[in-house]
Amino acid sequence: MILNFLIMNKFSIERTKQKIDMYYTIKNVIPDVYCNPKSPQIKDFMKDVYVCLHPVPAKGLYRVYWYKIKESNKIQVHQDTEILKELFSAEDLPRDYGGKGPTLQELNDLIMQKFEEYEDRFDQLDKLRVDENLRPEKLNNDEILGFHGNFRKLDVD
Repeated sequence: MILNFLIMNKFSIERTKQKIDMYYTIKNVIPDVYCNPKSPQIKDFMKDVYVCLHPVPAKGLYRVYWYKIKESNKIQVHQDTEILKELFSAEDLPRDYGGKGPTLQELNDLIMQKFEEYEDRFDQLDKLRVDENLRPEKLNNDEILGFHGNFRKLDVD
């Protein structure tokens, strides 16, 4: 897990420490954000959405994720799927897009198998928590979530 954080933070030790601290702090503050894949909410979600990680990196070592629904503004949207033929060989491109590779359903099934394979690991991660009593200075909402105050009363014009 630490290696993943290091990679995401371009091997900056300080940023990695901050991100790991924030990951576990937010996990305490908003536990619903970090659901175990075997939770009912996630299982229901997975029935409606393909969550696929293509097992073969595209040219340039990019990973391609396929979703049934629009997930975020970080996803590039193209007018057609022809761009995929530039990124993947015909053997790797999913059959759903004119290739000879696994279908989206097969890719989704692979990720579901991985969730089951790592079930014990997810259970262990669920138990890990930050002991806020050991923190030198107490954090407030501003530092944790990036907003000030609360939303008990919200006036909209």
